[in-house]
Amino acid sequence: MISVLVLVTIAIFAVAYVTYGRFIARQLNLGDTYKTPAHEINDGVDYVPARASLLLGQHFSAIAAAGPIVGPISDTCGSVLLVLGGLSVISAGRALFAYPARRAAKATA
Repeated sequence: MISVLVLVTIAIFAVAYVTYGRFIARQLNLGDTYKTPAHEINDGVDYVPARASLLLGQHFSAIAAAGPIVGPISDTCGSVLLVLGGLSVISAGRALFAYPARRAAKATA
């Protein structure tokens, strides 16, 4: 049953990839005839066309480069927020449940 679900999901993603890609290409008026800034401006310093064999590696390095920076920061912030949220829940719980008991004890004393 799981394998059927996985295959159906892959098929849905494949169809969505093709159809949505075509839709976006039409909306943005994309085409192979347009020149990129690297070809139009080509100053030899900032705007230089890259070989196609380098683009895939550069794409993944650009994605992976932020991982060591963003990962620990988000983990630390998430942990801090989790601890603070837990402390606030504990404090709220004490406030809700402790004060009525104290009031009742003071009223009987």
